[in-house]
Amino acid sequence: MVITRARADIEVRGADGNIALLVEIKGMKDQDDEWLAEYRRNLAEIILVAPTAYFMIVMADYMYLWKRGNSPDLDPPDYRAPTAPLLSDYAYATDAESLQSYTDSLIAGIVCFWLNTLVLPNMLRKEKLPELEWVFESGLYDRIRFGSVHRIEDPRWR
Repeated sequence: MVITRARADIEVRGADGNIALLVEIKGMKDQDDEWLAEYRRNLAEIILVAPTAYFMIVMADYMYLWKRGNSPDLDPPDYRAPTAPLLSDYAYATDAESLQSYTDSLIAGIVCFWLNTLVLPNMLRKEKLPELEWVFESGLYDRIRFGSVHRIEDPRWR
């Protein structure tokens, strides 16, 4: 019998090669903190999350970030940021309704492009990108800087 582990849609490794961020893509919107906390906890039970890893859920309306991705508690997200403004350089969608019409696979590809701009050493400074303040404040930027982004192919997307 072959046992496979569920994996997040995207893994971001830090400069040290360890998993620093796991990203789950959900092309829906309008979810409350209780639903998000339960969904994240359920994912943490089936996805191997390193104790030091951040966890992010990207939805059509917001990106949600937990600093303690592997927590078994029903914690609400530590940070929330509107998705469309962050991805507007990589997608034609300019609002949550437009993003909601995209497939999860397409959103995952767009998020990978965005994350790659964060891990690159020439990433623009915080003062030039106020919409990314939460990335710096949370410590995520320092954790993933000079790292690498890996999209995990889901057989459902083929």
